[in-house]
Amino acid sequence: MTPKEKAEELVDKFFEYNYMTKWDSIIHKWIEDNNSAKQCALIAVEELIEEAYFTNGYYNRHNYWQEVKHEIEKL
Repeated sequence: MTPKEKAEELVDKFFEYNYMTKWDSIIHKWIEDNNSAKQCALIAVEELIEEAYFTNGYYNRHNYWQEVKHEIEKL
């Protein structure tokens, strides 16, 4: 799974539990707000990055999770 696909999957999973909507006064309609889901996903990825430090294959796993974190931030 690419880092982008993993980022989207994590945010989608957390979104189920952090579903929020907000009123957009510019377009005058309710929109989904995934900011809290993104924050949860970032917390989880930070934990995985720290954990990767203590495992074999550090560079591969660490780099992968860093890329996932970057993709989450772009969502």
